[in-house]
Amino acid sequence: MPGIRIGDGAIIATNSVVTGDVEAYAVVGGNPAIEIRKRFEASLIQELLRFDGGIGTSRKLLVTLKPSVVQILMLCVARFN
Repeated sequence: MPGIRIGDGAIIATNSVVTGDVEAYAVVGGNPAIEIRKRFEASLIQELLRFDGGIGTSRKLLVTLKPSVVQILMLCVARFN
């Protein structure tokens, strides 16, 4: 739909009908789509949103993050791989 904004890192389930804005790092699904959950805790989402999307590779992103955030990201990657 025109005018709807999908936030960074959002996941939209297959066959969902999005009728409104989707927040960053939200998981949505259904008809109409509703938020099921957030992908990460609010503090991690805020850290991720601090960075410009044009920062480059994920390696550059990891270098600029605090070590505690890098650990959390690595745990997430390990869990979903």
